[in-house]
Amino acid sequence: MASTYRTIEELYRTTLVALSESPEAWKAFLESAGRNYKLPFPEQALVHAQRPDATAVLELERWDALFGRRVKRGSVGIAVFGAPGTGRLRYYFDVSDTAP
Repeated sequence: MASTYRTIEELYRTTLVALSESPEAWKAFLESAGRNYKLPFPEQALVHAQRPDATAVLELERWDALFGRRVKRGSVGIAVFGAPGTGRLRYYFDVSDTAP
């Protein structure tokens, strides 16, 4: 688990560098972030890095509780940082990963 967390930290750092160096990358990020505008910036950056085509992301439990949708078997979550200082990850799923 710790190595996965480190991998996501490194992905976050490289994404920030890429966004700061390329106007095209920044524009693509803004398009992605616009679809997931309620997320904090670090989560927007990680969603963009892992699934730039994601249109609406939520945690597995919230898809079921709020919308009555189930995450499809075999769907791969989008890893984002958990609570600060815990070294844990949370996972989001895109609406395309769900079914009624």
